[in-house]
Amino acid sequence: MLLAGCGSKALTPAYHTPVPNTAAAATAADSAVTIRAATPPVENTSGTVLAIVPVPLSAGGRHTCMTTRAGEIRCWGGNESGQLGNGTTGTASLMVAAGEIPEGAAAVASGTDHTCAIGADGKVWCWGGNGKGQLGDGAAADRSVPAAVAALEARAVMLAAGKSFTCALTETGGVKCWGWNIRGQLGDGTFADRALPADVNGLSGGVIAIAAGDEHACALLAAGSIRCWGNGSEGQLGTGLRQISNLPVEAVEMPEGAVEIAAGGSYSCARTAVGKIKCWGSMGSLVPESDSLAAREVAGFQGEPVSIHVGSDFACALDGAGGVACWGANLLGQLGDGSGADSRSRPVAVAGLTGAAALTAGNAHACALLQNGGIACWGDNYRWQLGNLKPSSSSIPLGLDPAVLHYYYSGIEAVAPMANGPQKYPSLWSLTEGFRGLTAPAVNAYSASTSRNDTWEWDFTLCATDQPRLDALLSNTQVSFIINYLPVSPNAILMFPSNVGTRACRGWKTVLSGWENHAYELAILFTFTAEVFDGEKSYPEGEYWQIILLSVKD
Repeated sequence: MLLAGCGSKALTPAYHTPVPNTAAAATAADSAVTIRAATPPVENTSGTVLAIVPVPLSAGGRHTCMTTRAGEIRCWGGNESGQLGNGTTGTASLMVAAGEIPEGAAAVASGTDHTCAIGADGKVWCWGGNGKGQLGDGAAADRSVPAAVAALEARAVMLAAGKSFTCALTETGGVKCWGWNIRGQLGDGTFADRALPADVNGLSGGVIAIAAGDEHACALLAAGSIRCWGNGSEGQLGTGLRQISNLPVEAVEMPEGAVEIAAGGSYSCARTAVGKIKCWGSMGSLVPESDSLAAREVAGFQGEPVSIHVGSDFACALDGAGGVACWGANLLGQLGDGSGADSRSRPVAVAGLTGAAALTAGNAHACALLQNGGIACWGDNYRWQLGNLKPSSSSIPLGLDPAVLHYYYSGIEAVAPMANGPQKYPSLWSLTEGFRGLTAPAVNAYSASTSRNDTWEWDFTLCATDQPRLDALLSNTQVSFIINYLPVSPNAILMFPSNVGTRACRGWKTVLSGWENHAYELAILFTFTAEVFDGEKSYPEGEYWQIILLSVKD
């Protein structure tokens, strides 16, 4: 059986009330805000060189980004500051490619309105909002494509992006931060914004992980202790006080030692060496049970947590069996349990989610990378940060289009890339060649671009060795044209005979024009409702896709 597909180009989070930057200490009562001196410095005395920590998926304010196995960055969602990195500021409901990271991206970190990535060479690249210098390029102008962070001499191995600030962990265990510093979240002993990386005071070495919240940051030391700095008005610094500190302070004591840290809006968490999750700070008024100036153990997990991720007012943990449980605020469905409850003080399982391999939490949405290469997201979808065209938030996980995800993450290559131009794009192939012998659902994907005033003639052909076999094939075949998840009306699809040599073929086509967005997914889905035979080979029942990822230029 032959398949042909042608297109012709004729065709805010609720942030807490600011705390004044007073240089004088307030009262020492728990309800007061104080500015506290730093704990003794930590130096790199072991000479250990850290390796880059791969981060394949990162959720930000209202956008999400991922790295592919080829080292590319794909993003979707809000883009008002250019945080998707594709050279525009238009919201993208479907994946778009960010600008190239020269050596290939090894890790990605998404902030409120900006994104950063580590290249395989340890260099850092950032894009998006830059009003506070959070891109680290020495300027204050937003950038819609990646720009190198300036004056970052050491190789970076981990990034943490917060609300208009960024921190990097270097290979020697030191920490550098840049961007907004109104609450001392850069940890350099000042309250001045920085458009270039500055050393975090007292942390020149010995750090193995970092995390950034809205206006605070934390570092995990090799010995299992934690240092935090920035806004601690809700107790998120873990010192037992409500305080601001522009220098790192020693956070809650972990007798068993911490092995992972996470920071959210006004909340911080750690995973201990014995698998416990302990948190401090506040998830906000919807979750009063979370308010704690001391580390409070989160109980109720069905499986032992192996990873912890904190959003603005909720948190999620991944267990060793690939399940995910979340707790905290739930007004936008960010807990993923399908309940509609305003909040949960104890962890609840994300509905129907199994086989998770990695996890990320944004402002009010979360996503999981699945072991099969797929991605599922839930929660707020105001800017389509779930990667799904449902017009509203979702309290259960929604899978991004499986065809596109399989293509992007698993590295499946198209038989031949589509070229731009006024001619038709010839693409006639057999199933075994075109789909690389995959079992259903099989995928073949292309990328293309067009201009806003262009018209596309989009067609597709199925063939068999003779007419009787084609008739039998068609009786067990359903064909759909889909644009951004919405089927094209049958009235807009023309069917026609399209014989190829001695083969009998049936074609379908439609005409597309009047582009309104900057990114489209054009999908042809043909479904075999039973095993089919084209006169030469049998093919199993199931779904098969041809995908065109189309970018529209103004």
